Amino acid sequence: MKKNFLFVAALVLAAGSLASCGETTIEGTASTFGLVDGVCVSKTTIVVENSLTTSVAIDETFTPGTWASIDSEEVTGQTVEVLSYSYDKYGSTHNVEMAKFVKVGDEVFTGTLLSEADANDQWIAYSNDDIDNLFTYITENPEWYYTQVENDMISVVADAEGTAFATAYTLGSIATYTTNFKADADNTYWVDGWKPNIASIETALTGLNLSEKPEVVQDEESGVFSFGGVETGATITSAETYVDQAVAAWATL
Repeated sequence: MKKNFLFVAALVLAAGSLASCGETTIEGTASTFGLVDGVCVSKTTIVVENSLTTSVAIDETFTPGTWASIDSEEVTGQTVEVLSYSYDKYGSTHNVEMAKFVKVGDEVFTGTLLSEADANDQWIAYSNDDIDNLFTYITENPEWYYTQVENDMISVVADAEGTAFATAYTLGSIATYTTNFKADADNTYWVDGWKPNIASIETALTGLNLSEKPEVVQDEESGVFSFGGVETGATITSAETYVDQAVAAWATL
């Protein structure tokens, strides 16, 4: 009986050894795309070796609700159709002009002014015959949109046919925004605020196995986030969104 017990135990140990040897080592590079704070589309890329992240890179770009803001007085030599609205925020009234026509990739969209901001805090609904609402489409197809911006395939145009302005116009001329990615060397808000926060998040997500999402906790007093018990130094409110995107990228490997 004792010999039989030892034989069974040996089989169990052998099975355990085989299971351990059969564990898959995760390797590769993966990216995921998604909406952040309702106004940006981000791309999160992870590089994984030996089942641990060796680098994490996060970039973002604005949705048209930001870069289609236009100052018609800066456009010379032609009349530009705009949609204007005002809203109150933080005790101040903001007056906004938006281009009526925008182009993303090969698609031209015509804007319609809403009576009030929609559930996504958008005042302009851009649409064409194929796409009912550009913002909704971007939400559902963030990689498509990000790629158009990355390839400089976004613009404000003169009409629904996509006619370019006679005089070149710089997107997002209002000084508080950049037209491409947030980490803009000429924009102190992003350089002093967004960029160091993102760098902290990228560092905190490096060296982890993201097969499971680390616990994300924000300190009530300092506002600093911790991932899996490790303090990041980041206070940006969208911190958990980037964690979710990194975990989603891992799941594709």
